[in-house]
Amino acid sequence: MLARYGGMLPSLRCIPQCSDIDPTVAAHYICTMTTDKSFSYEEQKIKKLEFSIDELAHLCERLQQENVQLRNERAQLLSEQGQLAEKNHLARDKMEKMITSLKHMESEL
Repeated sequence: MLARYGGMLPSLRCIPQCSDIDPTVAAHYICTMTTDKSFSYEEQKIKKLEFSIDELAHLCERLQQENVQLRNERAQLLSEQGQLAEKNHLARDKMEKMITSLKHMESEL
């Protein structure tokens, strides 16, 4: 496998950065890639830690973006709710006037 990369390990940037990658699987993947005797156990652990930190950074970024989107959607929904409440109030007033008018007409008969 190392021959494919010219005897060098690919940087962590080459590893897929999907949030759906299981950290356990990723750690195994990194460990498998770093079985060369020139890499110490500590270096392997550092690579795993670097990958985990990158994944956490990406997750935080995605969650921040999602949070902003959800806040914007909430603000829009609250605005729409206010508009609908106002329309409901106007419709209720109109219906009450119509009922009052009908009762008045009925009493004149």
